[in-house]
Amino acid sequence: MKRHLRNILICSALGAVTLCAQRGPDWTTSGANAQRTSSFPDTAISTGSMQKPGFRMLWKLKLNNQSRQMNALTGAVTAGTGYHYRGVNFLALMGGSSNNVFAVDYDMAQLYWEKHFDAPLPAASTPACPGGMTAGITRSVSLTQAQPVSRGPGAGVRSVSGKPGEGLPPDFRAAGRGGPAAGASGGRGRGGAAPGRGGGGGSAGLMAVYAVTSDGVLHTISFPSGKELQQPRPFVPANARLSDLAVVNDTAYTSSSNECGGVANGVWSMNLTGQSVSSWKTGGASPLGDLAFGTDGTVYAALGPGAGYGNSVVALEPVTLKLKDWFTATDAAFATGPVVIRGENRELIAAATKDGRVIVLDSQSLGGANHSTALVKSPASGVAAESLVSWEDANAVWLATSSAGTIDAMKIVTVNGVPQLTTAWTSREITSPLAPVVVNGVMFVASGGNAPAVLHALDASTGRELWNSGRLIASPMHAANLSASPGQIYLSTADSTFYAFGFPVERE
Repeated sequence: MKRHLRNILICSALGAVTLCAQRGPDWTTSGANAQRTSSFPDTAISTGSMQKPGFRMLWKLKLNNQSRQMNALTGAVTAGTGYHYRGVNFLALMGGSSNNVFAVDYDMAQLYWEKHFDAPLPAASTPACPGGMTAGITRSVSLTQAQPVSRGPGAGVRSVSGKPGEGLPPDFRAAGRGGPAAGASGGRGRGGAAPGRGGGGGSAGLMAVYAVTSDGVLHTISFPSGKELQQPRPFVPANARLSDLAVVNDTAYTSSSNECGGVANGVWSMNLTGQSVSSWKTGGASPLGDLAFGTDGTVYAALGPGAGYGNSVVALEPVTLKLKDWFTATDAAFATGPVVIRGENRELIAAATKDGRVIVLDSQSLGGANHSTALVKSPASGVAAESLVSWEDANAVWLATSSAGTIDAMKIVTVNGVPQLTTAWTSREITSPLAPVVVNGVMFVASGGNAPAVLHALDASTGRELWNSGRLIASPMHAANLSASPGQIYLSTADSTFYAFGFPVERE
């Protein structure tokens, strides 16, 4: 915190048009990146540091949000490395089921601003169609997993005014990154914003977070202030159940499932510059999990059982969402969204099934000539997979699934140029494990169910438990919403309480 306060003083002294850049990566979207791997680099958290004292619950904060069915707070995205006004640093931002967006200063452990949208909520609510804000919020996401600007030691500031006579630097002008006037509309707290009106371009770049409310409207919000940078724009029909948002190359993406609100199951995109909306309908089957993106911008969706493209993984063109390719499983039903992973000379697409298999596909030809030939499949375990995560270490690319009571990990090994899946470890029993995340070789996974949640830390190479939270979490978790920033892990519970675990970190 002393380092944080020092940054505020430095930035203020440099003037009102100075923004601060911080070191370390950000968690910019659900699943950490456009590929939805749920893996995150770090230096403070490691298998070595987790075996020493110091990792603990840092703080918790109850937020003003009414849950709907099993939905409360969405997963947090973070803003700790981009350009921030007057030392406004280290924000965790999340949506709330009752059309709320919150910004929490995770260094100072306090609410920074909150914003409520008066979008109508459906009277009827079911677990399958809870209504309210169902899509997790997002920042703009790089297709290459590159993080926002990180200057390194001794270079923590950058002036937005540019060189004399030049005005705003080109990257800020192009993205309309001048912020609104200070103070959040409908918010509270100490949020400020950079000078200028902003919102002139299609994307608000590093300064924006995006949310879709229950009426299907897309909101572009300045995370330093909580004010809207652009006019809200209709995106999808009202009362749809939406997957977590992604904004890639000035285009917003989501998918609709369960035909909630009478909305057809499909994938949706909105070009933020031209404001045109495109959609691709599945023909009946519901999309699973979140959309994933190849480094060329290809959109991947996994579909559950049903008419049309049921039990398929489809590849769609960026923006237009025209169907490029597909794989249909003839002997299994998909259970998770897709993950894009790195092969030796190509990208691979993986998704898990209801019989516990992991199916890996070649992005260059998802299912071969007959659209049903996979690159490789793991053996069926007989237990439905509920989530899929991927990470890399110095020796291998890994995949892991959560199921009813364990985490199962496997490696991708290439033999004579052909990828193979080899089982590596199975964790001890964990009650209804939710989707894990992997931070620098440490897997974090929370228990689900109706009892108070427990956060577990496992060695991602062996499955050995390194730490658990015991009775520190007071309420259950019904949604997988883990995320991370350097040295810290975040989660929220069914009563809209936001928790931070980690090592106390002196920020650079």
